[in-house]
Amino acid sequence: MPAKSAVQPDGVEDAMKRAMRLLAVRSRSCHEIRDRLTRAGYSEATVDAVEFRLLDVGLLDDAAFAAQVVRRGVDTGRSAWLTRQDLRKWGVAGDIADESLVEVEEPGADEARALRLAERKAASCRNMHIDKAVARVVRHLCSKGYGPQLAWEVTRSVFRELDLPSD
Repeated sequence: MPAKSAVQPDGVEDAMKRAMRLLAVRSRSCHEIRDRLTRAGYSEATVDAVEFRLLDVGLLDDAAFAAQVVRRGVDTGRSAWLTRQDLRKWGVAGDIADESLVEVEEPGADEARALRLAERKAASCRNMHIDKAVARVVRHLCSKGYGPQLAWEVTRSVFRELDLPSD
């Protein structure tokens, strides 16, 4: 039996099947689909054809994808800055990212999300020494994209309300 030669993928249908498998896992941006198909070796014309077909039938929609990323970011307590970085990483155009982040970037929105996140995290640290608990909450907020100053301010206000002993 002859050795199987490396087949250079170039068929639109093969590329479409690959794109559909990617979309079956999760929503993706146009940039992600283009990148994955290009890395798989499909020609630019094939990638263009697949992208056009997916856009045409509504399976690719960067605005809907961006809205989904923003909702997930808000639900998990991520800062607007970190959510914007996620959109940039996935190749969402700047104007689409701006539109999807309008509500999230309103004045005071990050502070409110940080406060809710700090309250939840502080509740899970009730049996710890105050210094360790504060450090854990601040690290958690920073890992979600909030700046150190905001993280410290929010954490201090949460622990002041809890009125825990600091010995």
